[in-house]
Amino acid sequence: MKNFHHLCYIFLLTFSIGITQAQPYLDLGQVTFWASPGENNQPKKFNQLRTQFNLPIINKKDSSVFLINPIWEERWIQVNDTSRNVNLKGLITWFTYTHKLGKKWSLMIAAIPRWVGEPSVQFSEGFQMGGAALLTRKVRPGLQLKAGIYYNKEFFGNFFLPLLGIDWQINKKMNLFGILPGNLTFEHRVKDRLAWGSALRTFTNSHRLVEGSLVQFEDYIRINDVQLGIYSDFYLTKKIVFNLEAGHTILRQFSAAKEGLKGKNNLYVLSDKDNFYFKASLQYRLRFR
Repeated sequence: MKNFHHLCYIFLLTFSIGITQAQPYLDLGQVTFWASPGENNQPKKFNQLRTQFNLPIINKKDSSVFLINPIWEERWIQVNDTSRNVNLKGLITWFTYTHKLGKKWSLMIAAIPRWVGEPSVQFSEGFQMGGAALLTRKVRPGLQLKAGIYYNKEFFGNFFLPLLGIDWQINKKMNLFGILPGNLTFEHRVKDRLAWGSALRTFTNSHRLVEGSLVQFEDYIRINDVQLGIYSDFYLTKKIVFNLEAGHTILRQFSAAKEGLKGKNNLYVLSDKDNFYFKASLQYRLRFR
């Protein structure tokens, strides 16, 4: 255990030199649960469990970093009172390489294979391949700007997203960081053991369905979700953090491919109702500042 902590500190010092200053901390391990109970005409259930780890490999010669980020997630969705509870699983791994391009520039490239679908879906049927590239420029101490592109071969087609990011240390207690449109976080540290802030995150995913699992629907289900919330971080120890968040969704939509339906993407909207959500997570965190 002593050697493990020593390696973590070496990683912290090296990692903070390069592109990983994309945020003021890194969660080496994290378990997160979302709950969004519906009512009236809203989706009756939209729960999610997500577990992930960050495993770094550092090149001492040039401070380049190869990062492996395996993710396991599970969703439970019930669109309305009459629909069945759909269980969706996902296994995603980010293989990320970051290299410094001088004192002010760095480049990150990533390969992102994934399997997503109902539990009985075969691996080949639920496989997707994606990637990303992100260029970072250090504008001045405490401020970095980023730009890049994200791609994934979704079941509804090729999915491209332009990326714009920021890492801004506003002052000793406040940080603004993230990569849009994926996520943006504002953090205000009240004390060493307490912080609060706001978070914006977006999801666009498609999951393979088993034939006949949803009546009149086949092939896949698509999830679009935007979450805007307020959170608190409680530092149980220097590195173990408990996070609580509450917020509301914006433009949430569940769609599925419908047999015989013509038109763009062959999609039928199952639900487009927004709702409150609640999130709780536990993470092992290393802070850079």
